[in-house]
Amino acid sequence: LYCFGPNKRLNKLFTAMLAAGVLPLLDGAMALISIIIFIFIALQRGTARECIIALGGLLLPTFVCSYIYWLTGESFIDTSLNIWHAATNLGDITELVDYITLPRLILLGYILFMYLITSFYYLGGQTSFNNLARAAWPMLHIVSISSVAITIFIPSAAQSLLCCATISVATMLPLMHQRIGDMWSAVSYIAFICLSIYSLWG
Repeated sequence: LYCFGPNKRLNKLFTAMLAAGVLPLLDGAMALISIIIFIFIALQRGTARECIIALGGLLLPTFVCSYIYWLTGESFIDTSLNIWHAATNLGDITELVDYITLPRLILLGYILFMYLITSFYYLGGQTSFNNLARAAWPMLHIVSISSVAITIFIPSAAQSLLCCATISVATMLPLMHQRIGDMWSAVSYIAFICLSIYSLWG
């Protein structure tokens, strides 16, 4: 969201991509999401200067981590290789099946249902957005859909990628709650909390 304000400051772009660059260090499979974010922002921003700054922010965390590893006597490229192996380790589809138990499947289905309703309100143009929200909305959709799609091909990363998709959807859900009124918003939140607690025992 830093990257879409009317004040397009380069330090905000760098900060946003720096955060995206940290994701692969937490889970190598998130490197694919970081790359998708970079491509989208590069296409949105357009200028070569901003693309270079975005790329620098994206690569800096891996470079710093690699440098620290090198100082301790390890190979400089170990960090990059670990990220590469995690991002290309397809795993087994049984890992995804084992992770998505019935309680979690119900929760994911409920989140998908709310996502579709929110998308309906957005595409139907039944609400107004400021420039920041309108510019960031497509990126939230792309991150959500990409996370789910990558999970299908890399089942070993299901936990991280589904969490990433859920966070993106959660950013969009206030639009739905704004439109459906206070009572149904409260019902929606209570149902979400109950399903989340139920999924913990899955």
